[in-house]
Amino acid sequence: MGEIIGKYRLNGVQVVKFENTNSNTGQKFNSYKISKTFKDENNEWKDSNSFNTTDLLALKHILDNHMNGLIRSKVENEAYS
Repeated sequence: MGEIIGKYRLNGVQVVKFENTNSNTGQKFNSYKISKTFKDENNEWKDSNSFNTTDLLALKHILDNHMNGLIRSKVENEAYS
């Protein structure tokens, strides 16, 4: 994965946004890592990629807000082009 360019977190669910570069074309693209952080029975922090219904609602909220920001940014950029 490339450079971290954003972190979005809600109720233990986290989406990390990376900026990557295609080694063949030099074209930039984004990728995302989705995880859930929790404490286990020994009170130690762990990461998981398994989500319950409440986690999915938090993930939906994060993704909706992120996508709305991308759409807003694209519209603003096109307005000034």
